[in-house]
Parts: sequence; C-alpha cells; structure tokens
Amino acid sequence: MKLALKIILLSIFLLFIQCDKKQEKSILNEHGQKGEMDLTNWDFSSQGYKKLDGEWRFYWKELRPPEEEILNLTSYRYPTLKVPGSWNDFQVDGKKVGGSGYATYALYLHFPESLKGKILTLKIPHMGTAYRLYVEYDLLAENGIVGKSYEEMKPQYLSLTRSFIVSSEHMLITIHVSNFHHRKGGIRFDSLYLGKEEQLQALQAQSTIYIFFLMGSLIIMTIYHMGLFFLRKEDTAALVFGIFCFLVAARLFFVGDVWITTIFPNMDWSWMYKLEYLSLYLTAPAFSLFTYFVFKKEFHKKVLFSTLIIYAIFTCIVLFTKPSLFSMSLTFFQGVAVLNTLYAIYVMILEIRNKKEGAIAALIGFSFFVLTIINDLLFNNEVVVTGYGNLLPFGVFLFIFSQSFILSQIFSNAFKSVNVLSNNLSLTNAAYSRFVPVEFLKYLNKKSILDIQLGDQMQKEMAILFSDIRSFTDLSEKLTPKENFNFLNSYLKRMSPVIQKNNGFIDKYIGDAIMALFPGDVEDAINAAVDMQKEIRIYNQHRLKLGYDPIKVGCGIHTGNLMLGIIGADDRMEGTVIADSVNVASRIEGLTKVYDASILISDVILKKVKDSSIFHYRYIDKVKVKGKSEYTVIYEVYDGQPDFLIELKNQTKEFFEKGITLYYEKNFKEAIPAFLRVIEINPNDVASAIYLKRAKYYLENGIVEFLE
Repeated sequence: MKLALKIILLSIFLLFIQCDKKQEKSILNEHGQKGEMDLTNWDFSSQGYKKLDGEWRFYWKELRPPEEEILNLTSYRYPTLKVPGSWNDFQVDGKKVGGSGYATYALYLHFPESLKGKILTLKIPHMGTAYRLYVEYDLLAENGIVGKSYEEMKPQYLSLTRSFIVSSEHMLITIHVSNFHHRKGGIRFDSLYLGKEEQLQALQAQSTIYIFFLMGSLIIMTIYHMGLFFLRKEDTAALVFGIFCFLVAARLFFVGDVWITTIFPNMDWSWMYKLEYLSLYLTAPAFSLFTYFVFKKEFHKKVLFSTLIIYAIFTCIVLFTKPSLFSMSLTFFQGVAVLNTLYAIYVMILEIRNKKEGAIAALIGFSFFVLTIINDLLFNNEVVVTGYGNLLPFGVFLFIFSQSFILSQIFSNAFKSVNVLSNNLSLTNAAYSRFVPVEFLKYLNKKSILDIQLGDQMQKEMAILFSDIRSFTDLSEKLTPKENFNFLNSYLKRMSPVIQKNNGFIDKYIGDAIMALFPGDVEDAINAAVDMQKEIRIYNQHRLKLGYDPIKVGCGIHTGNLMLGIIGADDRMEGTVIADSVNVASRIEGLTKVYDASILISDVILKKVKDSSIFHYRYIDKVKVKGKSEYTVIYEVYDGQPDFLIELKNQTKEFFEKGITLYYEKNFKEAIPAFLRVIEINPNDVASAIYLKRAKYYLENGIVEFLE
C-alpha cells in the first residue's frame, strides 16, 4: 500500500510539473498588451504559428463597426479584457456583467513590412455563443447570428480556419460576440491562432489524431466489455463499464473543436448543448454503478441510490430547461461528482486494507482519472489554466488499463476453452500461409479457409484498379534495401485502408504497384482512387518533414468479367484473377505517366457511374490495348488534387474539349488555338501539350497516320 501511495504522489507531482511548463510556455507566448500585439519581430516561417492571447480592447454592450475602431488607432482610452477568458467577471460601474450580453473585441496587429501582400491564416475557435470576425473592413468569418437580445441572436459552435492577405503593417481584428444562451460569454477557453496555412493544418491534424485515437480506443473498449457481458451476463460490471466508455467517447464529439458540428453543421444548438451536458451527466452515474459492482463489499447501496437520484435530477434539468438555465447546474453537479469521487477513493482504500486482489491497481489508475477530473473542473471554471481543457477522456484511457487486471480476474472462467481456440488458431494460421487474401472466401462460397482447394474458381464482374508509384526505380536507387522496404510498407499501409474503406480488397502487391478489386458499384473504385490521391498528399507532407522527396501515384480503372480462382500447388497456393479486363486496367494505369494524370478511367467505367456529375472529369484519348482491335476511350478524373488544380482544369475544360472535338474532326488549324488557350491558363497541362504537338504535326505533314 505504501508503494502504491508513493506512485500516486509521484504521478501527481509529474502531472503538475507538465501543467506548469505548459502554463509557463503559454504566458511567454502572450504579447497582446493593451489591445495591440507587436509581430514585427515574429518570423512565422521559423517560429511557427502565434497565439493571439493577451489583453484585447473590449467594448461592453457595443457592436462597434471596424471602421470606427480603425479611426481610433491612436486612442488609449479603452478598457481591455484577457483573451481567452469569459467576460462574466468584467465590471461596469463596479458590478460584474455576467454571462448574457454582447460586446466588441479588438486587437491591433503590427506586422513587418516584409509580410505585406502575403497570406496568413486564422484558426478561430467557437465562442460563447455567436460571433462575427472582421479583418480590417472585411468580414472573414461568422458563427451563428450576433444579436443584442435573446430573440435576435442565434447560437452556433463551429471551429473555422480562414485566410487573409496582409494589406498593411497595421491591421485590426474586430470580433462581435453575443451570448444569451450560455452561463458564460465571450472568447472563453480556446485561443485564436495566427500563422501559415500548413502550420495550422498540422496543428489541427495533431488535435484530430489525439481526439480520434482516444475515441477509437474508447469505442474498442466499449465493444470489448459489451462482448464480455453478452458472453457472461451475470457480470454486470462489464456492461456498465462499456456504457461508461461509450459515453466518454461520445462526449469527445461535443468538446474542443466540437466535431459533431462538422458532421451535422446545421444541428440545433440547444440540442447539441443538451447532448454535451447529457454525455457528462450520464457518465457520472455509469461510473458510480461500475465502482459499486466491482467493490460491492464496501460500497453502500444507500450512497449509490442517493447519488443516482441526484444525477437523475440533473439529467431532467438538462432535458426540460433552456441552456441558459441548465448550464447553471454544472457547478452543483461538479460538487456532487467530487464528493462521489472521494467516496470511491475511500472504498478502494478499504478494499486495499482487506487485501482484495487488484485493488491497488484500481486505486493507481483511478488516481490518474481523478487528476484529469480536477484539471477539467478547474479549467472549465477558469480557476487554473493548465493548457489542457479536456483531459477526462485521457484519464479514462489510463483508468481502463488499471481495470484490465481486475476484469481479467472477473472473466477468467470465460476463457476455459483456450486450448481449443489455440488449436483452431494453429490450423487457421497454417491455412493462411497458403492462401491470401481472405476476401476470396466469400466469392468462392467457402465458409472457412480450411475448405479452400486448388482449382476453386468463380466468375464475377468487378472493377479493377491498378496503381503505381511514378519513377519508383529512380527513387529506390537513392535508398538502401532496408529503406526501400520501410518506404514501401509505409506507403502500402496507408493505401490499404483507403481501398477497404471504399468496399474493395487488394488482390496482390506487385512491387510498388497495387491491384485492387471492387465487386460493388464502380463508384467505389473511383472514390478509392480519389481518396488515395488525398492520402498521398498527406503522406508527402510527412515525407517532406523527414527530408524525403514527395511521390506521385497514378491509378487506372476498368471493369469487366473476371475469373477468380486458386492456382499453385498443394503446399503453396494463392488467389489470382484472370481476365482481359485486367490487362486493360494495367494499360490505362500506364498511360497516367504519359498524360501526367493521377486517375484515368475507361469509358466502360464512366457509363456505369450512376451520377457522373459527382466527379470532375474530362475526355483524354482513345487507345488500342495490345492484343485488342477495338479502341478504349479513357477519361481523366481529377478529383483528389489540390483545389487550385481542380479549379484550373474546370476553367480550361471547355477549351480543352473544344480542341479535342476539332482535333477529331481533323480541323487542326482551329484546334491549335484552343489547346494554346488551355496552356496559357494552365501551363502544366500535359494532355493539352500532347494534343497541340499532334495537331501541329498533322497540320504540317498530313493525316496519313491519323487516329480514326
């Protein structure tokens, strides 16, 4: 027990050291004093993004137009308010203004002359509870409807990222904020970030990875514990703990960047806010029930029933009152939760004294959990700013590991069949060593991989996707064999989930190439290719950070009847696909190098697309595949590329298709200006350059060998 207490005290000490460091870093980064921030010596390229924390000009009960504030640039008679932070404690005539009202925030930014004409990006958090943000005179972003009364305004939570051009050395950011729906108003918890777009994208990516890592872990634990309960229904602790994990995972949608608004941007704010509170108010009783079922001997039923009744009252308040009212209950709820937590610690200490197996591990894990609860309570009440405002899910994540030992004891009887499972696993592994991929099973109508026999086969129409890394040979020559394998595995690990997500499966890897099959709609294959291009852009950012060259990948897609079957020998088998369509798809992929296209599809694919308007595409060429007498028409799909490239090809599509039409009408003289117009707008359009060269050649030398 002494050892456990030492570990707990050491963990508390380390956590607060980290919090103090984070707080110190935050303070050192704050340069906004008296409504101005001097960025003349700030280098965004080397120093990164900048938090716009500090003292902002603050005008209570005013929605001042930006032009009015710009005229008062030299004025020093204005109040200020610290950002981030609520305006509740701001005083007018010696009285605190409270949460309801409206105000204007203003901050002057002083830039170096070298930044003029450059683009900067703002990462804007949601505010309490509606805002309009201006840069100089221009409205850059807004969230909800700002108003001077409850009836005029409409609350909304959205975290936005917006870019603007630095037009002068002195620029004003003006924010109108109104709140009549929440207990706290203003730019409350989160900072505004200013920097380059790629820096803020990386910041957002880090936040996203953190949130979805926790969410995924919690969902997995939910499924795991629910499964344990259904296998052994008398163990109610697993069911309750599964519900607890699910509620904490669900809460992640409603905190921080409020991901639920990304999925449902038009969701009613009141219901969104109710769900945020319910995800918290239901978590507490779920945890109390879990503690009770694990430590029944020391956890009194009267305490359990009392807390459940209190939590039920809080839940009803949320369900049947307005946000401005039920948000007031949070402080009382936090008080009850703290008392409940202290009682749970008391119960665990009693169980340690009774030498219950696993109680020490439970107390250590629970201590971390309690620290995160305390942190969130202090942060949400603006008592202490540690730099982290939503550590509860992380605390749950740590607590889960401490509970694994206890729950493994509870469910030890559920694993008596381990020897049978072990033997089955050995047989399965032996079969897997002869047969890949597993997806062939259902198309060969086999219930188990043990049923696979040499010569099994079936016929089905599927879309085929070939992908290949451009100039892979040149790239691989710069790498050692180990680096080559690491690179290929890193690349293929990213591509495989994209294909699976779009209802496809990989038939085989051919060096750096991938052959994937899509048994459903042809749109699945196109969507997979588009998502692969998007994933490659993310991957290239990672490679550039590590000092590696970016890569390009071409995708070719065709469809047709395939023969899927098992070939090989008795001691070594593999699934394969035999079809003429495979050769066509491979040939189309090869043409991506010729036309510098990321995705090429056949006209057969395009004809099977139910709604072609959902894709950006254009005609490219018609080609004759080796061994076939008919021409195959191919189209370029340019979705998945950066927005500016998509826009360029959209702008030039009319000229390009006009040139193609004239070209096939053998009107080369009129086709040439059309292709020149495309190249004028988009000098990197390789397809137009190819057609321009062909048209000039046929115009000068005749059309004896012209493609009919």
